[in-house]
Amino acid sequence: MIFPHLDTVGVRLAATGTRRGGAVRDELVGHGLDGLPGRDVFAALWPGRYDQVGAQFLLHAPGTGRVAGYASVHGFNSQARHGCGSLVADERELGPDGATDAYALTVNYAFSMWNLRKLYLWTPDEDLAALRRTGAEVRLEGSLPEYVLDGAELRTAHVFAVYREAWERTGAEFVRVRAGEGLPA
Repeated sequence: MIFPHLDTVGVRLAATGTRRGGAVRDELVGHGLDGLPGRDVFAALWPGRYDQVGAQFLLHAPGTGRVAGYASVHGFNSQARHGCGSLVADERELGPDGATDAYALTVNYAFSMWNLRKLYLWTPDEDLAALRRTGAEVRLEGSLPEYVLDGAELRTAHVFAVYREAWERTGAEFVRVRAGEGLPA
């Protein structure tokens, strides 16, 4: 069984109101985050007008409580049993472990709350190193060249997937340990 943890030693996920596309970026800028992708990236890769949003969270840094990112689980397809996740985490604020925890908690939450077979993560980043650090298998399922405008640059969108079976083997235990529920077996 996968339990829906919302915090670890590295980050705390706090439920927030639904934001779509560029409004996510606007909120993060309002909290003082910089170095974010352009507004068009958020508009293209985050929940759109008609996407069903299951949950959204502000990422809070431990100790300071500062907002250090945003996570969303959305875009469900009940017949195919998949959904989408989007996440932006400020590693300068959270550190590498906190960013890894943010990805892990988001994926873990999606699998714990919905009967998903897999979770897609769309990003202009070439790799999801933070999520790979959990030890879970992260597959690159596709790339869309020159898909999204980021400032003056057309960037490739990469579509990664995490499968429930793979997450149950390693990711759920990673989260359980990081949430302080004991040592790995």
